[in-house]
Amino acid sequence: MGKFSACRIWRQTRGLAACIKATTALEFTFAAPVVFLGAAALVEVSSMMFVSTLVEGGLREAARFGITGFTPAGISREDRIRQII
Repeated sequence: MGKFSACRIWRQTRGLAACIKATTALEFTFAAPVVFLGAAALVEVSSMMFVSTLVEGGLREAARFGITGFTPAGISREDRIRQII
């Protein structure tokens, strides 16, 4: 009885291996989540870097303005620093 069921399973498996109709769909099913997660991670990291660069540049400009002490006419020093940030 064990040999009979093993032969039957072997024939069914061999039949599935010979079927290539849905190979592309199966490969897409395995690869798509990895590709989509990679693309989402790339967008997320690049946006974080962009925001970090903008904040760093604004803070550097505000610090430089605060150190030099130059105040344009008609505006207070604190207001100018707020505008920069």
